[in-house]
Amino acid sequence: MYIRLFLILGLFFLSYLQLYAQGGGERLSGARAAGMGFTSVTHEDAAAVFNNIAGTANLKSIQAFAGYEHRFSLNAFNTSGMSLALPRHWGTPAISAHRFGDDVFNIQNLGIGYAHSIDKVNLGVKINYLQYNVSEFGTGRFLVFEMGGIMELIPEVKIGAHIYNLNQARVDEFQDERIPTIMKAGISWQADKKVIINIETLKDLDHKPVFRAGIEYQMVEHFVARTGFSTNPFINTIGVGFHRNSLFIDYAIGMHYQLGFLQQLSLVKKFKRRHES
Repeated sequence: MYIRLFLILGLFFLSYLQLYAQGGGERLSGARAAGMGFTSVTHEDAAAVFNNIAGTANLKSIQAFAGYEHRFSLNAFNTSGMSLALPRHWGTPAISAHRFGDDVFNIQNLGIGYAHSIDKVNLGVKINYLQYNVSEFGTGRFLVFEMGGIMELIPEVKIGAHIYNLNQARVDEFQDERIPTIMKAGISWQADKKVIINIETLKDLDHKPVFRAGIEYQMVEHFVARTGFSTNPFINTIGVGFHRNSLFIDYAIGMHYQLGFLQQLSLVKKFKRRHES
């Protein structure tokens, strides 16, 4: 009885996030994506372990990612996470861990994924082990599968697609409550050497579609500026990034006109080159 009650409460909480804080939910996007209106499905970097595992297929070096998000001045909405991508000549295995919430309600996620590139197409799959905790009610554990792809149409244009909760994991059989199934697709255009434009749409099966767009501009050699927006609800975001040698530091801030500000900070560290033997 108590387990069922806690699971239903958890689903209500997730529904709240999807309706009022769209733009990542409990899944960490990384500050680069957040600064570009949460567009992420075509990005090929260490944060792709969270956003679209296919984006790790062409990495040329081992990359570690760490990120933190603070939403609406509420600790209950905090998210933190880490990932590691390990490119090899036969593909890119990756692992991730993240935590959303506080001591009253939290979601912990451990993931393992694999991506591979075939000609101009990157494909990836990932398995997530989710643990939902509600204080005084108990714990629920679930397996969630996701998969994605990225294809280069021409050197300047890429398209991507991703689905989370491919298996439609069920939380409660009696009410047929399920973890949200989220699909997204988008296009990225390298307008010139300094400008990238992303357009993306996201659809939770239980909610209205979300439209996102963002732009990244390299101001000087080591600094980039970003801006974008996400609809349903409308959120404006801006961000900056600094990169020097093998270290990338990104920050983004967004404004939800009813709930307030959200902020993300993330770090990416590149290590040795891909081992080809």
